[in-house]
Amino acid sequence: MTHLAPLDAQLQTILEGLARRNALRLFANPIAELRQAPPPGLSPVAVGAVRDAIATAQGLTVPVRIYWPDSEGPHVTVVFFHGGGFVLGSIERYDDAARRLCRALDGVVVSVGYRLAPEHPFPAAYEDGLAATLWALENSANLGVGAVTVAGESAGGNIAACVAIMARDLGLQLAGQLLIVPGTDMTRELSDTHDNPILTAADLVDSKRYFMGERMAEVSSFPPSPLLAPDHRSVAPAVIAVAGHDPLREEGVAYARKLQAAGVEVVLLQFDTMFHPFLGFASVATGPERAVQEICAAFKATIPI
Repeated sequence: MTHLAPLDAQLQTILEGLARRNALRLFANPIAELRQAPPPGLSPVAVGAVRDAIATAQGLTVPVRIYWPDSEGPHVTVVFFHGGGFVLGSIERYDDAARRLCRALDGVVVSVGYRLAPEHPFPAAYEDGLAATLWALENSANLGVGAVTVAGESAGGNIAACVAIMARDLGLQLAGQLLIVPGTDMTRELSDTHDNPILTAADLVDSKRYFMGERMAEVSSFPPSPLLAPDHRSVAPAVIAVAGHDPLREEGVAYARKLQAAGVEVVLLQFDTMFHPFLGFASVATGPERAVQEICAAFKATIPI
């Protein structure tokens, strides 16, 4: 086993608290119960303005929440897909993350409320993700005026990566893709170890089962596996962030290499002391907050406004 850097001390404390509450094995609890848990009571990170809207494209209506920075534009527009294993998460639960991205990127963030499994299995999340992105492209003059990009964490990173390829296939060129601890290979077979404290192999199996439903045989196709797409040429430039304590780390690195081999500009950032996922912990731990700032600085440097 590859030697791991020690987990960030503050995250280790959080991890120990979760263990005391028997809260580490995520999908051991009923989905309805997990969804009913209230979002963390955090003081909102200040942004310029926030508005809920409906994105409409390709016959779909997708709820979004738009965050504007308080600076003068033009601004990049970031279509953001939350994490949650395609089963959990929401615009509301990722409000803090979206606000932090809005401030750190000095950009307009469009947080997407895509449909969740198992009620809406594969490929609903990709249909909604593409529709929201097409809507953002069509309405960029009312959003940030500048370039349009996609971003996501974990399952949301998977959606962002897939949407970037789908947009390329439609002849559309996004300005960038920000993939934070993304899942890129749904064919993965992992053994559970103590080195993956938040996202276990069993959780990944459950998430895939809920998401793919009766179409499990398609996990080796694109989508849902952007790593296995037949062609990665000319997709949007990427910033990919991976965590040391994450069972998805190697497929994130593999995706960076696959894009680079196809001639795509890629910045790969490795945060050895972080676990999966860490974006949502930036409000309570300094390590994740520093990581978010570094990720956003790298992404801003790749995007022409």
